[in-house]
Amino acid sequence: QILDEILTLSNDLRISEVDAASLYAGASDVTTRRWLEGRLARSFVGAAVAAGRANDGDDDCDGSNSNSSSIGGGGGQGYPTSLSGANSADAAAGTSTSSSEPSYVTEDPLSSPRFGDDVLSAARELYFYERSCLLSTLFMIIRARVEAASNLLHGTGDNGATSTSGAGAVLTATDQLLNADLVSNLVALARELTTKITDVGRTIARGRVARREAKKAATSAPAAPAPPAFGGFGTGGAFGAPAPPPATAPLPGQGAATATHRDMDHVLLAFAFQSRQTVAECLFYLAYHTQLTGNEVGSMVDLIQDLTNGEGWQQQSGGLGCGLPILDPIRDVPSVYFAGADAGGSRAVPSQFGPPSATTAQLEKGLAAWEVELVSNLWDGAGGSPSSSPSVSPGIPQLLQCTGTLVMAILCSLDPGQVLMDRKTHQPNVFGSGNAILPPPGESGAIAEDQSSLQAVHSRLDQDAIDSWRRQDIAGMLCGAYALLLHPSAVVLTSPKTGGRSPSGISASPRRGAGVVDIRRTFRSCLECPFSEKSLTFARVSLLPSFGTSSTRLPASSPGADGGGSLSSNFDFYMSVLSEYTSRYLDTVSAFGELPISRAQWLNDTKKNIEFNVAQEEQRRQFGQFTGVQPQENTSLKTEVDLTERYDCLDDVVALAVAVCSACPDCAHQFWSTVEDPSQNDGTGAVAISDSSCQQYRLVPSRALRKLEHAQVDDHSLLPTYLSFLAAVALANAPVNDDRFNGAQVVHDVLMGGTAGGTLSPGSASNRAQITWPFLLNMICYYADQLTRAESAGDSSKSFTEGLRRTASGAYETDGTPSTAYYYGADSNATDGERGSYSSQQNQNGTATSSSSVGQERFVLDEDNKYILLSILSLISHVSSRSPKARLDILSMKASSPGEVGNDALIALFSLIICPLPPDVRGLAFVAIGNLIRGEPGKACSDQEKERIAGYAKQAWTLLEQTQVLPIGLLGQYAPMPDARFAAAPGAVGNAASQSECMMQSGILYFDQASANAKRVASESAWFPASANYGIINEMEHVEAIDGSYPSTEGLLYLLTSLVRTVGCPPDLGSQWRPRSGCTPYIEYVVNFVLPRAVGPEKRDRVSLFFATPADRYRLVCRSLEVIEAVTVRYMVPSQTAT
Repeated sequence: QILDEILTLSNDLRISEVDAASLYAGASDVTTRRWLEGRLARSFVGAAVAAGRANDGDDDCDGSNSNSSSIGGGGGQGYPTSLSGANSADAAAGTSTSSSEPSYVTEDPLSSPRFGDDVLSAARELYFYERSCLLSTLFMIIRARVEAASNLLHGTGDNGATSTSGAGAVLTATDQLLNADLVSNLVALARELTTKITDVGRTIARGRVARREAKKAATSAPAAPAPPAFGGFGTGGAFGAPAPPPATAPLPGQGAATATHRDMDHVLLAFAFQSRQTVAECLFYLAYHTQLTGNEVGSMVDLIQDLTNGEGWQQQSGGLGCGLPILDPIRDVPSVYFAGADAGGSRAVPSQFGPPSATTAQLEKGLAAWEVELVSNLWDGAGGSPSSSPSVSPGIPQLLQCTGTLVMAILCSLDPGQVLMDRKTHQPNVFGSGNAILPPPGESGAIAEDQSSLQAVHSRLDQDAIDSWRRQDIAGMLCGAYALLLHPSAVVLTSPKTGGRSPSGISASPRRGAGVVDIRRTFRSCLECPFSEKSLTFARVSLLPSFGTSSTRLPASSPGADGGGSLSSNFDFYMSVLSEYTSRYLDTVSAFGELPISRAQWLNDTKKNIEFNVAQEEQRRQFGQFTGVQPQENTSLKTEVDLTERYDCLDDVVALAVAVCSACPDCAHQFWSTVEDPSQNDGTGAVAISDSSCQQYRLVPSRALRKLEHAQVDDHSLLPTYLSFLAAVALANAPVNDDRFNGAQVVHDVLMGGTAGGTLSPGSASNRAQITWPFLLNMICYYADQLTRAESAGDSSKSFTEGLRRTASGAYETDGTPSTAYYYGADSNATDGERGSYSSQQNQNGTATSSSSVGQERFVLDEDNKYILLSILSLISHVSSRSPKARLDILSMKASSPGEVGNDALIALFSLIICPLPPDVRGLAFVAIGNLIRGEPGKACSDQEKERIAGYAKQAWTLLEQTQVLPIGLLGQYAPMPDARFAAAPGAVGNAASQSECMMQSGILYFDQASANAKRVASESAWFPASANYGIINEMEHVEAIDGSYPSTEGLLYLLTSLVRTVGCPPDLGSQWRPRSGCTPYIEYVVNFVLPRAVGPEKRDRVSLFFATPADRYRLVCRSLEVIEAVTVRYMVPSQTAT
């Protein structure tokens, strides 16, 4: 039995029999097994087997959705169970297990393992634990080096000089590893692990295809009698040389052995993925504070190229694995139909009582099942068509994460603005801030003569070298980092005082040495690479999400106790590097001439070129007819714009900056300039800050922000880009922790610089010359007025919001914590720029006319106008959430709209909310109001400020009640009093109609292009019939449910939380028109409607509410619980003497 188990261990782990015997002997010790049980928080082998069986069961079972819960639910948000295990191996397997299978298959993989006398299971766990400890130990040493370098540079530490000396000792010890080719060895290990991943992954994929084919043959052919069983088990042969399998029928027990071997393939694959990621993280932290050589950087660049190219791409040598192709949205996704007659399917069509039926061959998959199959295909190669699966290597998301980490390592190693540690002196570089690959120019402007280290990087990242890359967008990111490294020297060479005139650059000046790199030419070409190769879009839509977010950070990814470090700690480092790269790149681009063109300008230029070419071709044809010579038809002539040919524009680099700030608000300070200045305020909106050492600093707008401000005046399409950038940088903290002088306050001071005059149309160039708060509020009123005009209205028709009038009471509120879950403006530049930023046009007199004017159709937000509104609301929300002074100033302003003058900011925002809006716009408007009236109970304020805060909050309660966003009047227990009208209340708003009338208009018109199936699912799950009279309830059930995301409902919940925390629940709310006054209807809405819809179990006679992702469900539940928590905290307990 021991011999058989050793042979099994050797076959499962693919190790030699000697190593297997040694491993088995170690696990035979009872003390070792008990020690291992105490070290393991969960069974790594059991979790990997459960995940593998869940994905294998997806192919083996007949049910179409039998594994969707184990893959989508057990694995968390968008991650299969291979990452976090399953509830149990039996549940995740999808198939029954035989009694001969090993014990680890039936254990709970998420609990601490208990081996007992099972030596084989303990040996497997011990194998992976020991090997994980090797890398995790190295990882912790490197992290200790990062901390030591930081302490040495900043002189921090609990024990002063002792801490500094300890940091020096750590650096000295780890420098020995660097001198022993640690970087090269890690790169070689990453290559070896990738090769192993490819081999094991393709073995698993081939096994899946073979099982599918066998299943098809079994279901199509008549059942054959089972062959007689043999007496032995077929494990004979010499030690280490198992006998070949029989040529006829399988032996008894061979099925279980095959399943076990397949299970261990999944374990080996999962361990190889995690080990490679740990190797990449080690390289990143080495490059974070360590001066690497040019050859070491070049080896990492080669590794990224080989990983992304893959084996055999364009007959190139050196590729590794499957590569990282840009997935085709048609070819590289599963079929929407189940298998059968559909060649693109991946499964047989399920049948309830037998084999697949031909009549259901085109049965459409559900969205959840299709998403599970897509993730499985990319995650570990599961699914796919039988013909394509063997060639699809697993681990596309894991490879993207590994590649992203390596890209961050390259950005660190080429960073010219950090102080890096020299491994020879164990101290910072002698020149301080800079990079030894190309040291910064000296005070006299001299460039380093030795360029051998630079040449190793130049040969791989020159623009001419990236043609051999499969993913040139990734190569463009690295070229951008190379351009930033060359920037200081390029500035010197282009200077009239010290620069040479020869285009050969550095090699033309004898006093700078005979260089081999044309720095000026290389700098310019590499600086353009991120734009031409669409690298900025890659960084925003692929690289940034691969880091994870604050809500999706994962636990340690190693089978050890702490493993290779947690993603939560890595995330901050990654974002710090990416934000610094983005800000420096944006500043460098701004420093050289004009800013790049916008998307709208590119589209306009392209259209003009097409029109010119078409006209030229027509003239050529006419000339040929005139001369009698028929010209050859030009078949390659384009007649339409191909948007896929567009390179990245100014909108894209700003969108990346906005996305970085949204994902990590602590990084927003990178996009400001911080200068030392003795003045407290110079009148330009910059705020001076004094620290403990009497040095005074202030935040000032960066060069990129100033240039963008000027550019948006001439290019109308850049207005949402500029406003989104302002909203993003408003999240910046002050150089010294003082919220009075943070980025929001500086942005507020900039926007308080003037008043908007002239016409109310946003298209007025005179208004756009200077963006101010009054101008932005006027824009909100303009959109509210246009959106609420009836279709084909005449001059005499009145706006639907005409009843909203300014009230006499004023109020205000604060809360310092921003809501980072609502960054709808982060991707506000996704428009293709096909239209201008405004639908309004100017007539000959300079006044604006709208598409909703006399005799025209109703004004509907197009894509451009939608992003303008999102950017304005994001700006208001971010600034008000971080600047108490800004909140008071904004709330006290008056906004104007056509025919109405002097409305408060709250009136303007509520006027917008009741318009027909997309859910994301309406939700962000709710959030903006919530941030405007939130209080800050932990901060001191005067009695007058408290009174103003309470007044504004009560005004918001009144407006929410009067607009009937929540249709309280339709509820029987809150039926309105006879003849009750809004006008009966002092300071009321309304249109003198019945108070039970909901003023909010549905946004369903923005879902006309949604699929009929999505609308049907939303309608089937609804508790209320579709009717605009149901307000926000109708919005949730019949509008937001189509997409499975609920920003409008979440925004209302956020507003309710803000109101309750600020002013509580006014007992007289609605007392003028309903007999039961107070906030009870709003609390019942949360408790009796939203929460049951979000967390209630699915019933047989009722379909549950659709959520696109688990995050959408959790976010809605979180917002609901915040309301309940706020009400509970503010609840006034009656006194004991009360009767």
